Amino acid sequence: MKIQDYLNKPYTTTVRSVTDESGTYWVASILEFDGCYTTGETRQEALENITEAEEGWLEARIANKLPIPEPSGLETEYSGKFNVRIPKELH
Repeated sequence: MKIQDYLNKPYTTTVRSVTDESGTYWVASILEFDGCYTTGETRQEALENITEAEEGWLEARIANKLPIPEPSGLETEYSGKFNVRIPKELH
């Protein structure tokens, strides 16, 4: 598979602000890619930087013939039901 094929998959990107002794900045990361994160002075900058970090992470994994995880599937289609019976006092 080529890098572009992976970049087109729906991986989970998170962005959060961090405040520490150096000030406030933004951290973006790819949930499924351990260690793939970047920072930016703004939310937008962090999001722009994560694309470059993602490409580098994928290039390294492919070059070293390491497995690349699939997207987490947070938008899973469910195929069954789960029923729970509880006493009337609880509902």
